[in-house]
Amino acid sequence: QQGLPQSVSFSRLQSISIFVRIKYTKYSEELFPVDGEAKISNIVLSETNILKSGVDFIPQRLFGSVYSGVAGINSLLVEYSLNGSDYFSTTLPIGSYQVARTTSNKITVMEV
Repeated sequence: QQGLPQSVSFSRLQSISIFVRIKYTKYSEELFPVDGEAKISNIVLSETNILKSGVDFIPQRLFGSVYSGVAGINSLLVEYSLNGSDYFSTTLPIGSYQVARTTSNKITVMEV
């Protein structure tokens, strides 16, 4: 204003890096694709990395995308971890200046 110096500040988003583990069982009345586990992993990767800042990571929200994207799945368990050891299936709260992110090497898909 009026030629006077103005202070401007901003904050960068803090990326919360998460591990995601998917355990599934097959449904015998449908054919599970040969690349089914890779498809599940790709779905988890894309669905997680489109989350906006401040949006909690809710593992159960991945169910719809996985079930509709891969045939032959009977049941799913989706869990996350912040350290790769301790896994949880509850909601991961994400602050307003944070965003949940993962990478393909942090996603594990396994049949149980």
